[in-house]
Amino acid sequence: MSCRSAAAALYAILIIRHSALQQEHATLKNIPLVLVLLTMGVAAGNPAQTPASVQQPVHVTERQVTILARKAHSSEQFRELARDYAELQTAYLRKAADEKREWDRRVQLSSGSSAKYPSSVDSAHQLYDLFVYKAALMGRRAEMCKQLAAGTTVSSTR
Repeated sequence: MSCRSAAAALYAILIIRHSALQQEHATLKNIPLVLVLLTMGVAAGNPAQTPASVQQPVHVTERQVTILARKAHSSEQFRELARDYAELQTAYLRKAADEKREWDRRVQLSSGSSAKYPSSVDSAHQLYDLFVYKAALMGRRAEMCKQLAAGTTVSSTR
């Protein structure tokens, strides 16, 4: 479906819906439906018209990489795992940097000792520590997979 035909179909739906609303003397509560339809029409686009040279990066989850790691046996599979682990490490480092900024912001906003535990500062600190730990773990796993792909012996990562 081309972008023009999708827009025409959306326009027809909106016209039909508008005339139905006028006939029913509808209130403003039906406007969100129209907004949703408009948003869907704008976001729909036509993927066939995107340039072939632009490739969207494929993001894998930690769970998906764990499953792939269990099945990996060849050097190419281990190289791919190393790339996936490196991508996860980068994502965790990005999250850690964001959480560090949030932690600093909350420290500045906190007023003395908080009555409840964990305070928002503690939560931000713990999330930062978690993301730093996960990034280091993904880095160690990426290095291990690189060694396995190269055929060298691997030391324990735990």
